[in-house]
Amino acid sequence: MLLRNLLLDHFGALPLEDLVVARQEFPLWMRADVQGEIECFFAALGGHRFSGARLRGNVSFRFPNLIEEGADAPAAGPAVWSALDLGDAEPVRCLLRGLWLAKESGRPLGLLFELDDDSNYGRRLRVEIATLPGDDPEH
Repeated sequence: MLLRNLLLDHFGALPLEDLVVARQEFPLWMRADVQGEIECFFAALGGHRFSGARLRGNVSFRFPNLIEEGADAPAAGPAVWSALDLGDAEPVRCLLRGLWLAKESGRPLGLLFELDDDSNYGRRLRVEIATLPGDDPEH
């Protein structure tokens, strides 16, 4: 299933081109903490949906690209995890990329999470939040 179809189902009648997207990048060393906060946030909301992603061609994992159709459009797929040794008794399970969809106070929101290789800054964590117009995705 294309991720576009998941977004269409989740955001309803709103044209996906009208979504408001906020992007934040974090240094790689914050990966486990940011992921943990995201998981706690969505667990508290309840009723959320999570999906991994299969990327085709040279498409990057960003909300503007998730709304694309066609053979190279991002599709739902298995989540890919890696074990990160932080010195605790057990390694922390860390995500490569994923998409969460939920409703907060009845308003749909989406969050994507991806480790990104940036030629200027090295490997970083990117988080994007998509909301309806009039919502504030940065809070």
